[in-house]
Amino acid sequence: MELLIMLSIMLVTGFVGGCVNYLLPSNRKQDGTLELNFIRSAVLGIGATLLVPIFLNTVDSQLMDDIKLCNEKTQEKGINIGNEKKKQQISIPIKKADSDSPNVIITNVLPLKKDSLPKRDSVKSQKNTISKSADTVQPSKDSDHNAGKKYLLWGAYCTLAAIAGFKFIELIIKNVLRAEEVRILRHENLEKDKELDKTKEEKEKQEKELEKRKKLSTANLVESEAVMKNDIENNFNTEEIYKHSTEKTGDDFTKIFFMPVLPGITNLDDPQKGRFGGKSEVNNRKLSATVTESRLSGFFNVSLKVSSTDASNPITSETYFYLHDTFLNPVRKVLPSNGEAVLEDLLSYGAFTVGVITDFGKTILELDLSEGNFPKKFKES
Repeated sequence: MELLIMLSIMLVTGFVGGCVNYLLPSNRKQDGTLELNFIRSAVLGIGATLLVPIFLNTVDSQLMDDIKLCNEKTQEKGINIGNEKKKQQISIPIKKADSDSPNVIITNVLPLKKDSLPKRDSVKSQKNTISKSADTVQPSKDSDHNAGKKYLLWGAYCTLAAIAGFKFIELIIKNVLRAEEVRILRHENLEKDKELDKTKEEKEKQEKELEKRKKLSTANLVESEAVMKNDIENNFNTEEIYKHSTEKTGDDFTKIFFMPVLPGITNLDDPQKGRFGGKSEVNNRKLSATVTESRLSGFFNVSLKVSSTDASNPITSETYFYLHDTFLNPVRKVLPSNGEAVLEDLLSYGAFTVGVITDFGKTILELDLSEGNFPKKFKES
């Protein structure tokens, strides 16, 4: 019902506002001609009033909700008052005092209160009580008054919109477009915030993984180096090295392997990088590698070799290869054979840096497999 009333108000005020707009001085040009004729003014007025709900929604007005609420309260009170009247009505038969005349039934409306019920033979007191009860059942007019005020306010909004005409329509269009832009910007900012949160979470996760990997890498290398040192100190195979030495040079073996002090790990992705001087050829010793594609897709076969560039000075000591920490036993010991130390059958999915200690600890070598003449896929992995 309230929707029909509001629509009627919009149409009437739209037409009236259009007439006012037509009569305004601003509708006349300097030469006296009209900018808008009567029909156009009326149509613009009605069109402007139809946009009033959008305007009220834009400014967060509760006028339309208030009108609906007032009508609902009025309807509820009307129903309650009707029910109250029904409850308060009662029919009481009253007999005349003359016993010779026939019984006459008089029906009257009485309240249900005990103290207000009339006596059987008191018609006068009954009438007085009825008049009092009628005075007590009066419907409240507050809801009707509030609804009237809301409808007047609604009509005033519609009239102003109709008088403004095209200016009001243009204002609504700008506000709607601006609100849409704000909504889009909020959505974009929300998406950016989500991306930032996701990036932050990924960064924290990567940091935790790097920290975990660093601990595992360090623990793996420390354990391997400790095993290697223990092997050097307690299980140094002088007989086998002496055999290789005397076969090539004829000299007696009297040397002891001294382990050099290596710097700590600074590159978690390539832990041996920078720990062995960065040179692949030192003291007539050369570290080289051969890389070929494996039968396993995505993997490569890597062979490492430490050789002498001086034929008169072959490799005669144990050689230790330091590999990437992802290898099982990243520190490998290799005994010399034919004046060389060769480590074969390494299966790798990408390039890494190799460190070497040889010549009883006097020579350290380093080779970065990502910088050599190796397959492109291997170097980029």
